[in-house]
Amino acid sequence: MARRKKEPANVHRQRIADAAQVLFLNKGIENTTMDDIAREAGYGKATLYVYFKDKKEVVAYLALESMEKIYKLITSDITNRSGQPFRKKYDAVCDILVDYSKRYPFYFSLLQDNINVDFDNDTFLPEEKETFIIGEKINECLAAMLKEAMDNKEIRQNDDIFTTAFTLWLSMAGIISASEKKKEYIEKVTGEKVDVYLKKAFDFLYHSLL
Repeated sequence: MARRKKEPANVHRQRIADAAQVLFLNKGIENTTMDDIAREAGYGKATLYVYFKDKKEVVAYLALESMEKIYKLITSDITNRSGQPFRKKYDAVCDILVDYSKRYPFYFSLLQDNINVDFDNDTFLPEEKETFIIGEKINECLAAMLKEAMDNKEIRQNDDIFTTAFTLWLSMAGIISASEKKKEYIEKVTGEKVDVYLKKAFDFLYHSLL
């Protein structure tokens, strides 16, 4: 216990958040209590509240962490593919999202949750605003990728690039999420693995941009 007290607050917050993530994935956010999180993390309840005032703050912390992870993965990959055709970049983003959904299923689910955009009062959490800002950066990254493809005449022109980028993001994430929920149905009806279905679905989405 003495060692724990000497650790920085961010170490405690991360340890608690990691424990909460496991519980949220297995039990759901609604069915998980702060008592559950305290037990899973190995903290007393009073100590838990030193680092997180409530469950909403824990979820906000994890949502920010999720957005930061996917932002770094996507922007790093697109930057490394500078000069490559749009199709290569598009396929890479799809692959990143699929891999992310498998490695971090709870984080992936948070990407599709509603994000607080009301920052005109003091009731929002700092993590919520940071999550919003990073989400906007992801949209800007995808929009820049689309704009470059339009300029290179790889895809058709579209004046509303933001809507195209955001719709593309929602469609990719939605296809992955739905295919996981309908996995048994897809494999039974098509006779193919979900990964094969995803490739076809992403190809269909790609051709909608041409």
